Parts: sequence; structure tokens; C-alpha cells
Amino acid sequence: MGNCYWENEVSVVELCGESTNLGPMTETAQLLASDRTSYDGAGDERRVDVSGDYAVIGVAGDDGAEGSSEGSVHVFVRSGGTWVWQAKLISPVPRAYENVGYSVGISGDYIAIGAIESSIAGDGGSYLGTAYIFHRSGSVWTEQAQLYADDGIDSDFFGRAIDIHGDTVIVGANYADAGSSVSGAAYIFTRSGTSWTQQQKLTPSDPFFEGIFAERLRFSDDGTSIIISAQRGGTWGESDGSAYVFIWNGSSWVEEQKLVNLDGDEYSGFGRMGVDISGDTAIVGGDDKAWTFTRSGGVWSAGPVIEPAASHYSWGRGVAIQGAYIAIGGWRAGSNGWGAVATFYFTDGQWVEQETHESSDTHSEQWFGQEVQFGDGVLIIGAPKATVGGVTRVGAAYIFEGP
Repeated sequence: MGNCYWENEVSVVELCGESTNLGPMTETAQLLASDRTSYDGAGDERRVDVSGDYAVIGVAGDDGAEGSSEGSVHVFVRSGGTWVWQAKLISPVPRAYENVGYSVGISGDYIAIGAIESSIAGDGGSYLGTAYIFHRSGSVWTEQAQLYADDGIDSDFFGRAIDIHGDTVIVGANYADAGSSVSGAAYIFTRSGTSWTQQQKLTPSDPFFEGIFAERLRFSDDGTSIIISAQRGGTWGESDGSAYVFIWNGSSWVEEQKLVNLDGDEYSGFGRMGVDISGDTAIVGGDDKAWTFTRSGGVWSAGPVIEPAASHYSWGRGVAIQGAYIAIGGWRAGSNGWGAVATFYFTDGQWVEQETHESSDTHSEQWFGQEVQFGDGVLIIGAPKATVGGVTRVGAAYIFEGP
């Protein structure tokens, strides 16, 4: 996640001291893995991120010398206004079905990568999960650390979700037993020099059986808040999800509040889709809409529910917020049902729909909008089933930038 704080103004945000208007936005690049093959699935949920002039795409389905789905992450850099491929990152000890790149995050010179099917070498286990940290020096990315949960066991899926802000990484293990079976947990790691150490384990105050906490998670722009989704724990039944906000109190991360759907619909998809947080505003995706929440005095209250004008059940799988802007992906939305992203800006106390974006090469089964993330003046959009140059479902990411 980019580290710049965006002041919540009307259609203008403060970006690292510069006034930047994000709209209208236009597609400026299509990002592709350098060695793409069919069914790689690049750019799926949790698998795109952008920070400054660098973008990353997870390719968990990438086959390698050791077998299927070793996985990889591809790095791109913006140079002279053009986005170009820079590097491919893989496990230092590649293994089949490790799924490196299942989740990705980037902050400055550091990339965090989840690999949900990794196991400790020689233990015979599976789905324990791991995370890798890569650091950039010049144009070279080098592995700096490999992270495990200190209490991890098989089938925790550590690395299911990941994000990084500065010297802090959060890794989701959505199937971990933490207070209840498969209730889920998230782990915080911090860096000192070149060493990364587990700092804390986060669990909900009210863990649910099969709650699947930490399915999705994000840091706020300034790194002082985290939002974490859970597939259960809502108000309207066992299929109703929830989200939790944690804040840094100066010495540890503490749960600030649980967010729930107030619509009375158990099957809204709340807590099962994307989440994001920026300043004092949070967004939680669901089926065909997204819910906003605002914080005042440490208390979160429900804000407007956002529904793109072109109604479709797929809206809300990917959501992102950056200051006064929100993006909502709909992998089946758009003029042909092949995927679209709607952007909104905040003005006069409400979120107003601004634009709907489709890719320049929109085509059947592309799933454009499956994931969305804001960077510094940039919106990156994943399309994991994109077919490129006749190669089926290699997946891609698209960069949109403002004027």
C-alpha cells in the first residue's frame, strides 16, 4: 500500500504535499507477466498492489521447474511515464503447489508475498503457509526474510492475505484455530535493520466457529489502523459476515470496533469480499454494493451504502478507498458483462459516482475488477482471466491514472 496521506477534500486529495485530482482517469498500461502461460491467474483477489512508481502482480498459478503452481510475483516500474517489467520474484527454494504470490503487498522498497500452500521443508505437512519479504536496492530485488506464524500448524493458510506499510507487515491465516475452530487470525511482523520479528497475533474479541477472520485485510494510508474481514460474526445469521478495525495505541494493536451490516440481509456478502480503510473512513464490499463507515472520536458509524448505477450482483468483490475516492470492482459488470470498475468521489456529504472503467481489450470471461487498489495517483485493477495474445486466462493488471 502506498504511504502517502490523502486529505479528504472535495474531489481533490493531498498527495505527498501536492494537490492531485484523480479524475477523470484513463488506462495507461496493461501489466503482464514476462513468461505468462495459460491459466496463470495473474491479478486475482489479493494479487495486485502499487506504491509510488512500483506495481506488483501475484501469479500464484505460475508453473516452474519443480512443478505446477510454484507461483511468482512480477514487479513493474514507471519510468518516464511508461510502466515496464522489472523483475520476477520466486521462492528461494521453489516447490510445486506452494502458490507464491497468492497475496501481495508493496510499500516503498519492500514487497510482502503470501504463499498459502507452503510447508516447512521436510515436515510432510501442507497448507501451513508462509510469507516472503523482498527488498530493493537499485533495480535488484532480493529476499530478506521468510515469515511463519510462531504457532502455525497445517491448514492454517498463513499468507491468505497480506499487506505492508513501512516496517510493518500483516499476514492473514484465515483457517487458524484461535479461540474456535477455523476462527482465523492475523499476525503482525516488524522490521529492525534486516531482521523481521513477529510482534503480535490479532484475533477478534468474539471468535466464531468457522469465522474465517483475516480473509481480507488492509492498512490505512498512514499505517495506524487496520481493517480485517471475517466471513461470519454478523447480525443476521451465520452467513452474515463482519469486519474489525484495529488501531495502534503506541505500544500494541488493539481492536477498536467491530463493523456489521445493518441492512437485515444475511446473504448480502458483507465481510466476504474486499475491505479497505483510509483516514477515518472504511469500506466493506458485498454482493452488488459496498458499505461505508466513518469514525469520530474513536466510534465508527454506518455511512452511505454505495451501489453503482449499473446494478449487478458482482459489484463489491474488489473495493479500495483513498481519501475522497472509492473504487468498486464488478467482475461481471460492464457493458458486456466482462468486468468493470466504478469510481466515486465524496462531495456535499455523499459519495457521487464519477466514472465506470472497462479495459481497452475487454473480452469474454476477463473478470476485470476482481481486485482494485489505489496507489499514489494510480488505480491498479486485476483481471485474472484475461486472455492475451491468444494465450488463455493468463491474467493481467491494468493501470489507470488521472490527469
